[in-house]
Amino acid sequence: PKHQKVPAWIGLDDKSSAAFIAGYTDAEGNFLLNQTRARFKIDSYDSGVLKWMERKLIKWGILVRIRCIASKGSLAADGSRFKYDLWRININQAVSLLNFIKRIKVFAKHEMRIQQMNTCIINIKERIKKGSIKYAKI
Repeated sequence: PKHQKVPAWIGLDDKSSAAFIAGYTDAEGNFLLNQTRARFKIDSYDSGVLKWMERKLIKWGILVRIRCIASKGSLAADGSRFKYDLWRININQAVSLLNFIKRIKVFAKHEMRIQQMNTCIINIKERIKKGSIKYAKI
């Protein structure tokens, strides 16, 4: 079940943390190509979960960005109003995204997410070969 706070035992070791993040990503995440670059995002009302993820990813050396993209009560594209603040977590830096995928892919179960991860890996490796990513250790 979704929680605003991640149970403490999940954060006790990197394997449990990566498995939790992979499961949450399977359900809520999105790996995509935007402007020919691999990217990752999750949009969620679960700010506590996303903030926990941000702290864990930073600890792993992954560059991540979190921000509120819609405030409670603001107008949505379909004309409805947001019932809660909507938060987004992004990983846009190529090497960070590659490291993120390496951490969670082994735990991923959702076939579409796995395909999206593979597309992002191919994109990043091609950009490294072309030299459009200035520095990368893979």
